[in-house]
Amino acid sequence: MIGQSEINGIAARAAAKYLSASVLDGVSSRDTYDSEGRAAIRITIRLKPKTAEKIDGDAVLDTLVQIKSGLAQAGEERPSIVEYEELGEAIEPDDADAQS
Repeated sequence: MIGQSEINGIAARAAAKYLSASVLDGVSSRDTYDSEGRAAIRITIRLKPKTAEKIDGDAVLDTLVQIKSGLAQAGEERPSIVEYEELGEAIEPDDADAQS
């Protein structure tokens, strides 16, 4: 298991490599659990307001693959859950609990 700062660094480098700096606001991570109750990592890629539609689908996939590959190379065994969040977007009621 690697530390949160290393996880954030891996995710931030992947996001910066594949996403335009004009859309990227930052990356954060936290410990969580997957759908089977196992320890996992939730990684949130924050996008600037009204920029989500500017992201190419291939860039999203390449970012995801790079994050998962980087975590595996660093020795992280927990599964990762990667999500995108556009700043200023409304949080769905079901998502409100996940954000706390």
